[in-house]
Amino acid sequence: MRRNAIVLIVLIFLAVCLTAVFFVLPKRNLTSKSDNSSSLKVAATFLPVADMAQRIGGADVQVVTLLPPGASPHTFQPTPEQILELQDAKTIFAIGHGIDDWAQTLAKNFPDESIFLVDQGIQLRQTADGTVDPHYWLDAKNGKIMAQNIASELSRLEPSKALAFNQRLQAYLTELDALDARIRSIFQGKTQNMIVTHHDAWQYFAAAYGLKVVGVLEPTPGRELTPQELAALEQTIRQDKITTIYSEPELSTQQLVPLAHDTGVKIEETDPEGGSAGMASYQDILLKNAEIFARNLD
Repeated sequence: MRRNAIVLIVLIFLAVCLTAVFFVLPKRNLTSKSDNSSSLKVAATFLPVADMAQRIGGADVQVVTLLPPGASPHTFQPTPEQILELQDAKTIFAIGHGIDDWAQTLAKNFPDESIFLVDQGIQLRQTADGTVDPHYWLDAKNGKIMAQNIASELSRLEPSKALAFNQRLQAYLTELDALDARIRSIFQGKTQNMIVTHHDAWQYFAAAYGLKVVGVLEPTPGRELTPQELAALEQTIRQDKITTIYSEPELSTQQLVPLAHDTGVKIEETDPEGGSAGMASYQDILLKNAEIFARNLD
């Protein structure tokens, strides 16, 4: 009997130990998951800004991208699901100057959320009607300034990770220098530099890389050319021996297709916002569009 009692006591002791291990280990795992889920959460209006924030933030930052691929930032309307996804986000990184002003409305729904424009320190261009041209990300040198601004804001929001943010930033800036040099080499030796684009998005890119925008089909978002303006553009295409008109995925081709037919030029699709095939990052946007332009220039 004594031997049976000893065996019973040992079995009870082992059972208690196993139970303790069972309950303690999951708690450690849950703590680890909680640490991951408690990383800094931010939002970005569309891909160029979101990609920069993710490259600099790394695993320390969760980035919510608001604009889906193929949608126009000029006319985008956030869904209720996207508004809910912004809960707990500390800021919304935005371009500003009319291209993503809908972010201001989103931020008002969350008292702790603010808009952070990434344009500080960038020399902004003026459009023909006197407003600011918001497409400044389409110059890699401006991209470097944007990345520095994002890193600064992430460091302010999460000071304990500032060193990691800066290390990723420095590596990213080196990549953007190499990207800028590569794009310049793509256009080197081209004797033709004139382009006609769908909407007036490419002025920063053209100024940076030696191109000249001689015509656009949509001077301002949503406004097509008048018959007189269309006739003048057709004359420009013929005089300057333009071979290609550059469309964009989210814009109507109602005027573009007949113009291309009448002038005998071809249509190539560009994508300044990204999201098209092969344009899944900020660097993709600049490089792939540069390749599209360059292959149609002599």
